[in-house]
Amino acid sequence: MNLESFSNELLLDLFEYFSAVDLLRTFYNLNFRFNNLIMIHFQHFDLNFRSVSQYDFNLICCQYLPIIANDINSLSLSNDDDTPQQIDLFLEHGLIISQFINLKSLSLCDLCSNEIMNKMMLEWKYLVNLTHLTLAGCYLQFDQINAQQLIDSIWSLSKLIYCYLNINFNENNIFVPTVISSSLKYVFIWGIEHYQNKINALLKQTPCLENFSILLNFDSNDDDDIEYPFLTITKLKLCLSRVQEDRIIKFLQNIPNLYHLIIDICSYDEDYTNTILNGYQWEKIIRNYLSNLQIFQFRIEFQLINKNNREQQIDELIHSFQTPFWLIEHNCGLIGGILNIIIFLSLKTFRESSCAFYLTILSIVNIGQLITNLLTRIMITGFNIDWARNSLFYCKFRTYAFQVTTMISFTCICLATIDQYFATCSRIRWQRWCHIKIAYRIIIFAIFIAIIEQSPCLFLYEHIKISTTNIIICTITNEFFIQFNTYFNYLIIGNILPYLITFSFGLMAYRNIKEINYRTVPLLFIHFFSILPSMIIYLILAYGNIQDLVLIAQLRLIYAIMTCLYYSYFASPFYIYVCASERFRRQLIHVISKIHLKRFQARIATVNQLSIFSFAISSMTLQQSTYSRPIINDFAREKFYELAKKHIDALNPKFRNKAVITGVQSKKNNQCTSEQAIY
Repeated sequence: MNLESFSNELLLDLFEYFSAVDLLRTFYNLNFRFNNLIMIHFQHFDLNFRSVSQYDFNLICCQYLPIIANDINSLSLSNDDDTPQQIDLFLEHGLIISQFINLKSLSLCDLCSNEIMNKMMLEWKYLVNLTHLTLAGCYLQFDQINAQQLIDSIWSLSKLIYCYLNINFNENNIFVPTVISSSLKYVFIWGIEHYQNKINALLKQTPCLENFSILLNFDSNDDDDIEYPFLTITKLKLCLSRVQEDRIIKFLQNIPNLYHLIIDICSYDEDYTNTILNGYQWEKIIRNYLSNLQIFQFRIEFQLINKNNREQQIDELIHSFQTPFWLIEHNCGLIGGILNIIIFLSLKTFRESSCAFYLTILSIVNIGQLITNLLTRIMITGFNIDWARNSLFYCKFRTYAFQVTTMISFTCICLATIDQYFATCSRIRWQRWCHIKIAYRIIIFAIFIAIIEQSPCLFLYEHIKISTTNIIICTITNEFFIQFNTYFNYLIIGNILPYLITFSFGLMAYRNIKEINYRTVPLLFIHFFSILPSMIIYLILAYGNIQDLVLIAQLRLIYAIMTCLYYSYFASPFYIYVCASERFRRQLIHVISKIHLKRFQARIATVNQLSIFSFAISSMTLQQSTYSRPIINDFAREKFYELAKKHIDALNPKFRNKAVITGVQSKKNNQCTSEQAIY
């Protein structure tokens, strides 16, 4: 098979693996067909010269670029250390930007020549299709007039959507545009810190702005706040050297539709508390002014001058980001666990499946884990309420419940994986183990073992008062059980054994059916990336004998993050099922809409029918008591029975049986009128 026998689509796919230089030198001018395919390729891909040798660059500029200029869609030129003077050579070959008439993206990097930049300004206004412009690392000796012309020429491009500017002028100042751009949606300006008064003018000249990134300086002497809301901005990145709470509030409250906020703070002031905001302050800002915010990314870089209480300062800052506002897994995990239980118990297919039974028990114990442990952690970190310190019973119960639920949860995921292997075996004797009655017995035995094995927690956990701080803590008093708990329960039962079982039986199931089941394997990855790292950090902190206080504080921060990920294992199964299994999504919709919703509607209809029927009987009884004599003769009474029977037959079976039984008993005892008996 020769190359020309390949289809055009296959050749275009192959072209993607070649650099622009190699593609042109290898395939151009082989024949008319290859030339056309190369033109098509460059209509969709970037012609990037940032890593091209000078020899190849000169060759392409002389032989190829003048011919294919009309088909180039994206062009990148750079004067960096790898390709010095490349933009100058580009112009020396007699090439100009305006001859690339279909150019949509232009990138110029490390351009430091005022003369060349002026030429580019005059040329790119003829690029009527230009939508993306990047000027990166450009250091220019422009005066105020030339700098203003550069900015205005960019904002005057009629189709420009994306603009990245990292430029420095001689006067170290940014000049806001004097023309309005109705097309710009993405603007990224770096290199110089901007004061808020400049930002106001910039935003006014860019009314369609959606994504904005900038270096911002909240100077206390700058009182020019944003004058009116900018409703189009949904993503904002601010790089700050200091933050004042009142100034950031005034700035952000006028951008109420923010969906994604990125804050990058880099400060080296002596008093870091005056330059950054803690978790409580950011929580207040987000709650009060950014109701639409869904993504918040936050990075702080600062130094601590006071070496005496470094650990305390870091702990206080970390503590401020550990409130319930930041730890939302609790509610999500409870809702997901409850939905899992509803789905697994509502369908007969699941009720008779041993694997689904294991996952049902998994959901139940995960809910117990979240209630008894994550809720306690939220109360401690968020509200400084530690129930374990106030109650010795809760001190023992919480630890015992944590150990038992964790052990049962890991056992269930292992059993579900083993059950998958048995279900995919070709031998009947192994398939017989996938029976719901066997699953009942195994779970009962596993729960019994977990309860017995963890029972020492109820006796060995005690309240201990630390003499130096007078703080009461809940801890183990037996040194042997500390070692047993750390290495056997945490390391072996909680990490190594589940990995070995799920991985080995998962591979064997894969070998049987050549397809990994999508319900338990994702849980294995969650287990690996959330529980094992927290265990490693715990062992380092507990037995590492580290003396560096800063390193200890850093490890505690990592441990706090790993703890959040640890609880994601118990909170995430439902969401993993929904994302990974199309069948589970269909069953979720079926259970919610076609079973429980219809049952609820039928119950409402039944209650309404009974209410109408009761009202009719009460009205007839009232007439009897008013005239003090019966007004229903035997013929009317029989007709009434027939009518009542029709209504009763239409009722829900549970209510129908109750109504008929009550009517027979009442009629037999002659304790009320026939109308009341039917009711």
